[in-house]
Amino acid sequence: MRLAEDLTRAGWTRTPELRAAFQVVPRQAFLPEQSLGRAYANEAVATVITASGQSSSSVSQPEMQAVMLHHGRLREGGHTLEIGGGGYNAALMAELVGATGTVTCVEYDPYVHRRTVRFLQETGYADRVRVVLGDGVHGAPEHLVPPGGFDTILVTVASMDVPPAWTAQLAASYMGKPKPRTGECAGCNGPPPSPRSRATAPTTAPSPCARSSAP
Repeated sequence: MRLAEDLTRAGWTRTPELRAAFQVVPRQAFLPEQSLGRAYANEAVATVITASGQSSSSVSQPEMQAVMLHHGRLREGGHTLEIGGGGYNAALMAELVGATGTVTCVEYDPYVHRRTVRFLQETGYADRVRVVLGDGVHGAPEHLVPPGGFDTILVTVASMDVPPAWTAQLAASYMGKPKPRTGECAGCNGPPPSPRSRATAPTTAPSPCARSSAP
């Protein structure tokens, strides 16, 4: 696909697994209202517009997703949590963790939740991604938290803080470092995203860091 090729040429997809994920997951299936050109552009696309004309939900810019997925170090068999919905990012995560891994997605908005479930069903990822309707500040429901915690937590919604539930549900190893404290932004496993990386939308900017327990 052109998008995957563009991301690779620009240096955003740094591993074969990440390049393959962007080649396999059809972004247009998660943006059915958009043209193919718009769906595969390297930019965020708003999916919910409020009465005041502001975006309240969007599909993130692909290069920003590539940065987060890379620093999150998702790998085969990993247990991952996404705070935020939409489906496309969760499908990319599912490709990276494979059949032996798990992806849990928590979305607050009922409309976005329904879209996420529908798109994952239509693209064949429904049995690989568990989508929960709820407030992501509380993390995942306890019965969906792996015994050792999540290996990676990706935050794709606006967040000015690190809620205690997220650190509590993160695997204890956490890169061999102490878990981040509330109010502290845990650094990515590498340099910060390029200044060219844009937020998904004014009201739904993703956190620029991915939290991972991978060594």
